[in-house]
Amino acid sequence: MVVKSNFKALFTVKKISIKYLSHGLHKTGGYRYEQFLFDKICEQYRKKNYQVQAHSIRKVKFYKSFFQHLYLFFWANVKAHANINIVVSRLALPSLLRNLFTHRKVFIVWHNYDKNEAKSFALKCYYKCLFGILRNFHLKNIQIITGANYWVDFFSQKINHKNKVSYFPNLFDTHFYKTFQTKQKHNQIHLGQWHPKNDTAIFQLAEKLHHNGFTCYFSSLDAYQARQETYYSIKHFESFENYLQCMAESEYTLAFTQLNEGWNRLAHESILVGTSVIGFNKAGLGELLQLSNSFIVNSMDEAFDIIIKKQHNQVHDDFIQSFDKGKSEVYLAKLI
Repeated sequence: MVVKSNFKALFTVKKISIKYLSHGLHKTGGYRYEQFLFDKICEQYRKKNYQVQAHSIRKVKFYKSFFQHLYLFFWANVKAHANINIVVSRLALPSLLRNLFTHRKVFIVWHNYDKNEAKSFALKCYYKCLFGILRNFHLKNIQIITGANYWVDFFSQKINHKNKVSYFPNLFDTHFYKTFQTKQKHNQIHLGQWHPKNDTAIFQLAEKLHHNGFTCYFSSLDAYQARQETYYSIKHFESFENYLQCMAESEYTLAFTQLNEGWNRLAHESILVGTSVIGFNKAGLGELLQLSNSFIVNSMDEAFDIIIKKQHNQVHDDFIQSFDKGKSEVYLAKLI
């Protein structure tokens, strides 16, 4: 009987369903991080001889009005029924409510939180409810995953549960990025991503740089935004490779955000292709700048001086390798 039982266990197929729910129009840095995390979690369970039913479901739409967000709420509530549900913060509350009294896991991928970003009354209420449940319910099946130690500390204090927050860094194929490095630099400044979150003083800096012989550009994920302005241009690239090549040929990439960012994947990519980064010491971005030995400034004038003098920093290989995609299993071991 013992032999028969062991034989049966040996050939019993373990099954698990893993679902990733998200929304948005573009493949942003946050989306790439989430998709990579989802793929690696599925891969890890397959290595443990599980038969994985993997579903990546993304609503390719920008949700703005109250009723659109209400629809998104109920959509996530209906869909979050896998053994492991990986969801973005805007889908966290409905997914959490669906699984409050189940053994199903909910992994909330939360890049950052800035109360100034949640401008509508409904969104403020949403986050208040979400934080309230996370703070007051001792839920073993809920985990926040974030990409910077700054945010691990922030969310741990916010919900008063340190063991409910896990660190999974932004990881990259560092060898692939290295192929774009070049010594042929143009008199060109990458102003970062075209986004309302940018500090408006960056336009004054672009004007000063223009008058000093520099070409400045923003990169954009939207083709319709591409245009030439007096002191800068907005570029939309046909491929990811074109975007990296243009950034690699730039003297600097700037990261001047008004919000507390999660990590700023664009700045990290710039470092990987060999272009120095100048930015503000804010939240996850500040952590990235410190770890990479990048330039931290407090004003546009400080940034202007660095650019004019063409100062450059030395990024240590230890930093590059610590964020290589090959490190994923080390961090997943703490999650799974």
